[in-house]
Amino acid sequence: LNIGLCYNNHEGSSAEIIRNKNRFFINLHGINGYSLVEITIKNKKLSFKFENKIYLFEKVLDDFPYGADSGLGIQYITNKILLGGKKFSCVDISSNIIFNETGLVENFKYFENYNIATDFVTDPEPRDWISLKNASEEVFFHYKFIGEKLLLYEYDEIKEDFELQYTLLMEPHTAPQSINN
Repeated sequence: LNIGLCYNNHEGSSAEIIRNKNRFFINLHGINGYSLVEITIKNKKLSFKFENKIYLFEKVLDDFPYGADSGLGIQYITNKILLGGKKFSCVDISSNIIFNETGLVENFKYFENYNIATDFVTDPEPRDWISLKNASEEVFFHYKFIGEKLLLYEYDEIKEDFELQYTLLMEPHTAPQSINN
């Protein structure tokens, strides 16, 4: 079984999972060439140790259409960790803005979907960006989390500076979780 891998949200590769009796191994390319590493199962989680780091497998989608963009998995995990299921309020807009794991946004102006950059190549300053869109328009913002706030900035090319457009306040019971949850 071949699986896709992503090393740093940009460069990727693939690996092979091999079954030998009741044990599973993954064949990975690392610093010292290829290594056959055993996959362990503990508390219904798959993991392996490679070059002194532990890696966890995470099931992303129940079905993956043939020929679909393999970046969907990375996008889903990014959405889940940063915004998925979290509720925000924004003065003069809404008190019930919701972002879900699949990229839908509710109650935030006229936007229907969002996309968080997972290639992490940005404009003049190294700030991450998010796009918000509907059927006819897509608007790009740089974002920054400060405590319970999500700040959305637009870059003004004339002023060569970032201008704060929206401050979204996260509802306390939906605060971000650890990447290991």
